[in-house]
Amino acid sequence: MNTHTPGPWTRAQYGNLDRWAVMASGQTIAELDSELSNFLRNDHETRDANARLMAAAPELLTALESLLTAATGELPETWVCFEMARDAIAKATGKP
Repeated sequence: MNTHTPGPWTRAQYGNLDRWAVMASGQTIAELDSELSNFLRNDHETRDANARLMAAAPELLTALESLLTAATGELPETWVCFEMARDAIAKATGKP
């Protein structure tokens, strides 16, 4: 089974500032550009939100895996899992 590109992922605005890239280790792993977004009727704020969500994907996955492990009693420090989840959600939504 293939695995995803390891995190952390970040988002970066580039070009005409109407394009977003999701980056990992200095490499572009996804792009959101204005042409496709215009076709889909996505505005600048929607592209930004989509890039934030994509960039947070590795942290969201790790947090969910940790929460499941904690729920089964295999991890005693449940509060750490909740902090990971809060951080990942903040990264995905852009809200602290």
